[in-house]
Amino acid sequence: MKAQEIPKIIPFSPVDYNAVNQNWSITEGCDGNIYVANSGGVLVYNGMKWTLIKLPQNRGSRSVFLGKDCKVYASGYETFGRVEENYIPIADTILINTDQEYWNIFGDTSKLFFQSFSEVYEYDYEKLVKVESPGNIMFGKTVDGQFLLPKIESGIYEITNAGGNSVISEVLSENELPEGSKVVGMCEGGIFATQNSGLFRKSVKGFIPIKSELNNLLQKEQINSLIKTMNGYFVIGTILNGVYISEDLMSIKYHINKSNGLSNNTILSLFEDTHGNLWCGLDKGIDLIKLNTDLTYLYDKNGQLGSVFTSIIHNNTLYLGTNQGVYIQNKDGSFQIIDGSQGQVWSLLEIDGDLICGHNRGTYLITRNSFEQISDITGGWCMKAISDNVFLESSYTGLVLFKKVKGEWTSGTRIRNGDILIENFEIVNNTLFGYHPHYGIQRIMLEDNLTEVLESVVIDSITVSDPVFIRTEEGVAVSDDGRKYFINENGVKSEEFPEEAIFKNDDLAIYKYVKAVNEVLSEEQISNIRYNKPQGVRDYFIVGSNDGYIKIPYDYNTSAKDKIELDYLMVNDSMLDVNDHQALKFDPSENDVSFQFRSNFLDPQNILMTYNLEGWDETWYNLPKNGYVKFNNLQDGSYTLRLSNGNEVAKFEIKPHWYESWPGLILYFVLGGLVVYFFNRRQQLHLIKQREKLQKEKEKELESERIKAKNAELENDVIYKNKMLANSTMTLVQKNKMLIDLKATLAKEMKSTSADKRRQVLHLIEKSINSDDDWELFESTFAEVHEDFLEKLKQQHPSITNGELRLAAYIRMDLSSKEIAPLMNISVRSIENKRYRLRKKLGVEDSLKGYLQEI
Repeated sequence: MKAQEIPKIIPFSPVDYNAVNQNWSITEGCDGNIYVANSGGVLVYNGMKWTLIKLPQNRGSRSVFLGKDCKVYASGYETFGRVEENYIPIADTILINTDQEYWNIFGDTSKLFFQSFSEVYEYDYEKLVKVESPGNIMFGKTVDGQFLLPKIESGIYEITNAGGNSVISEVLSENELPEGSKVVGMCEGGIFATQNSGLFRKSVKGFIPIKSELNNLLQKEQINSLIKTMNGYFVIGTILNGVYISEDLMSIKYHINKSNGLSNNTILSLFEDTHGNLWCGLDKGIDLIKLNTDLTYLYDKNGQLGSVFTSIIHNNTLYLGTNQGVYIQNKDGSFQIIDGSQGQVWSLLEIDGDLICGHNRGTYLITRNSFEQISDITGGWCMKAISDNVFLESSYTGLVLFKKVKGEWTSGTRIRNGDILIENFEIVNNTLFGYHPHYGIQRIMLEDNLTEVLESVVIDSITVSDPVFIRTEEGVAVSDDGRKYFINENGVKSEEFPEEAIFKNDDLAIYKYVKAVNEVLSEEQISNIRYNKPQGVRDYFIVGSNDGYIKIPYDYNTSAKDKIELDYLMVNDSMLDVNDHQALKFDPSENDVSFQFRSNFLDPQNILMTYNLEGWDETWYNLPKNGYVKFNNLQDGSYTLRLSNGNEVAKFEIKPHWYESWPGLILYFVLGGLVVYFFNRRQQLHLIKQREKLQKEKEKELESERIKAKNAELENDVIYKNKMLANSTMTLVQKNKMLIDLKATLAKEMKSTSADKRRQVLHLIEKSINSDDDWELFESTFAEVHEDFLEKLKQQHPSITNGELRLAAYIRMDLSSKEIAPLMNISVRSIENKRYRLRKKLGVEDSLKGYLQEI
């Protein structure tokens, strides 16, 4: 497979930055943020989080530029403005209806220009002036102090000052650019890049083409941009084949395209930030190339190499052992698999001029063109040379000893009692220190001739780490996932780690390997650490990565640790100046506090940082990849936000509510006293009311008893009077009946008596029967019993006669017609007739007695 080791690439897809595909221009602000002119607006990246700032009417941005005032300017269709928290238009009232897309901004510390393909405007940070253009133009740039504008076809204009006004004039030279050569890039040193005619160097004689293999390639791949980096590299972006990086424009240092790691082959823009990182604006996405690191990477995008387990330099050739076989690197940098080596490779060892491979299927001898089996004992995990012609191997089934006899390697001898599973080991004299992920670290004593295991002891039951052993004369130094300690020959463990000076030869190389790997682990994910130990090279180490390998210089040291710091602070979604975040005091309602972090690391996927908010929780939490942390509904108190890198980010205090402060407490005491007072007062009033209520209820009960007694007395009186009325009535009835009977008897017996005498006697009887005194006595007694019955009857029926009143009274008393007849001195029939007429007069349709008893 074709391969090239290149700087690290950090890709950002449209999904990552949440905008559209194309990215036309890139710059860096004074705040350290990266600004990108995207077809969806202006992207701002603080090393952890992308933010999209929209332009008017959701127009795309075509260019961004850092002005002398530390403001970032942007342009697009009919717009030119400044990027702050939002986009602030500057020239839109002038540019409206121009129907122009302003694709480029350039300038110096005094002024800047923005342009379309036919118009140029000058902006001196105060006023805006249109500069007359002599024709169609390409993208201008400030080069070596000159404002240069390429023609749309071959040729160059320059913007100069004439009488205080900027004018555009053609730059003439003896050797012109070839006809139709469109200049698409310019950089210091007079280097001009044309789209299809390659690179030119401008001298006193004009434009001279650069003759090199690189330039021959570029003429076919459509150059689109050119920059020169701080360390002197020339970077050329193409439309068809990615990025070329050269130190002298003659040879290629790196060619980075889609096949070896770049996200897209079409380069729309290039920019170098202040840290020496190269930013590539792509037709689809943004790629960051870390030119400022000594690490180089091989990106196995197609997975042809597989996962790298081991590597070795043998006869000045690089061999890789992977999970897919043994690969050899050709002179052109490409890799090819050695036929027959397909399968899992665990280890490679150079001994007595031979290259030995520990393989899943057994142990093999490698030549450039062959893969010859030495032993079929499967699984050669680790191999160590004991002497020039003897090596020890740990396999799937235990320890095996190999010797070279008469120029041939034996098929391997199993060590007695050596059926111990060990994936990685070092041997010091006759003591072997080994590791297996299930059994931990073991100390194994071997017989002098290494043919038998005498003793095996577990020293450390680590089962999840990935230790690397470094041999010393007194034991082994162990590096285990960042921890370091030492185990002497007697198996005694110490936290002290040997100094670099005591290591020699291969042991020193492994020490350097451990040191370099620990440096890289802070920023990269490295796989199979204990297998990748270096052999046969003192310039670099190769370690497996997620999609290829990383080449680490022998004495690698990160020049400066990437830092994470606070970008801005927000309280209740209102932003505060990042410089004013220390020792802040917030009101009780300002209890939603959020922090946005920034980083110059620029690779959020590999940021390993934790944070803790002291005063809220003792737990340390992983910092989110976007660097945004928010705390809601914080209680009053003092808080300190810390990062695991030791940085104390912010101190702030949330004040208590006024009612939680000393005045509030005093008020609480006063209110409490008032409440107690009013409560007691209320209770007293309540008791008084209760006593009054009980008194009233008692008086009511007494009054009720008096009324009951009075009513009982009245009832008894009524009963008595009823009895008296009934008795007197019955007496009258009996009297009248007797008189009537007497009258009748006398009338019969006194026929012989004189008429006068008879009339006199009968008149007396008649008078006695119809005596008004009897009625008055009855009426008086009746009124006492039935109160105002007669009066009510008169009021309701004014036409009623006295005789009818008497009849009504008798009926009310429940007297029958037979009993009433003597009282009224008429016949029973006459009584019935009178009752009938009375019912009619009173308008009673039902029971007359019932009606009268209801009055």
